[in-house]
Amino acid sequence: MGNTHGRRSSQQRKHRKRPHSIAVNKPESWPSSKPSEMSRDSRQGSLRRRYSESGNYSYKTPWPLPLSEAVFLPEYDSKQPVKISDFEILATVGKGAFAHVLQVKNKQTEQLFAIKILNKAEIIKENAVQQCKDEANIQVKLGNFPFVVRTWYTWQTKHNLFIVSDFVDGSDLYTLLRQEKRLNDTTVKIYSAELAITLDYLHKSGILYRDLKLENILIDEEGHIKLVDFGLAKLVKPRERTGTICGTLQYMAPEILNGKPYSREVDWWSLGVVMYTLLVGKNPYPAKQEHCSQLSVVEDAVEIDFPSDLSDDAVSIITQLLQKDPSLRLSNVDSLKTHRYFEGLSFEVVLQKEKSPITQETLKSLRRRSIASRMKFPRKVDGHRRDKKPRPLSWASPGSFTVQDKTHMDWLVADLGSLDALNLNGKSQEARRTECLVSP
Repeated sequence: MGNTHGRRSSQQRKHRKRPHSIAVNKPESWPSSKPSEMSRDSRQGSLRRRYSESGNYSYKTPWPLPLSEAVFLPEYDSKQPVKISDFEILATVGKGAFAHVLQVKNKQTEQLFAIKILNKAEIIKENAVQQCKDEANIQVKLGNFPFVVRTWYTWQTKHNLFIVSDFVDGSDLYTLLRQEKRLNDTTVKIYSAELAITLDYLHKSGILYRDLKLENILIDEEGHIKLVDFGLAKLVKPRERTGTICGTLQYMAPEILNGKPYSREVDWWSLGVVMYTLLVGKNPYPAKQEHCSQLSVVEDAVEIDFPSDLSDDAVSIITQLLQKDPSLRLSNVDSLKTHRYFEGLSFEVVLQKEKSPITQETLKSLRRRSIASRMKFPRKVDGHRRDKKPRPLSWASPGSFTVQDKTHMDWLVADLGSLDALNLNGKSQEARRTECLVSP
């Protein structure tokens, strides 16, 4: 006959009490507004029950984000409409202190983009978390300015940060100078005007660029400039000064090398260095390996050596831009417009890109050089290296972290390996990383 004590009628089974739920009859129709919520009572814990459109309920457990992800929010969201698998990697464009730049193609639209991939471990080890967040903020803030590379998406994974921007299928001023040795006066005028307009736009937007150099000035398919790489840029308030030693040595203003507080005048010094380099074919001051040595070179130089074939107007404007005293330096676009060097050149025409700085033949030659310098994918692997396993991206790296509430989190240590705590005090984390940020 079996065990009759364990049997229950179908009516009893239907109305039996469930220890971790509340029986709620499903309504015939659901409202179009937000699904209703029902809180559990004190005996059932603090979890919430939400109803879906189908009438089924599910539990949503509040779970803290890993600190390695939360520290980069909200600039780098982990939930984005795109991901790295949406793109086909075509070539490596360049490498930075802790970043790689790849040329990619969208698999659906076949549009070309550039993806900058930054390693989280290196960023945290160099104490540059806020710096990377500022970079994303600044690039999104700049929008669609004609002489700045536009940024479309930013997101993060467990190990990396991603910045997707327009791909500039040309070259840069550094490659152009290597090809031409020296640029003619007309070309330098147009490029200098485009850079001056861009710097004026950045400064009016509250952005200090701090890394103006030939390698960061790209040339698009029409021959005009596109400013890229805002990794050292900083958001500043009007009349605010900063003191971080960063940039590229041969383009650094004396006040940066000295460690003194500085402002927007440093970008105009860099513009003077760029103009001199394009016109003369070399830097105005010899490049050294350390910023202290570079400071000695700049301070000890009585005057800059100008070639005899350079026009007086060119010498005059470069001398004003390379004034060692920031208060005497030419440091605004209005002063440039009225200078004799730009006489006959309309800055409005330059802004509309109506005058091409270089010829199509030069541009085609530049593009061939740029394509040849890229590392294509898939790349060939030597026979003795084929059997080697690829080195995985390691998230664990030595560093010093401090959690804001000063409590020890076991889940953080487990996630970050040897990283013990993270500095989340809200203060600026700009790095005085001369060796890492400075390229000799």
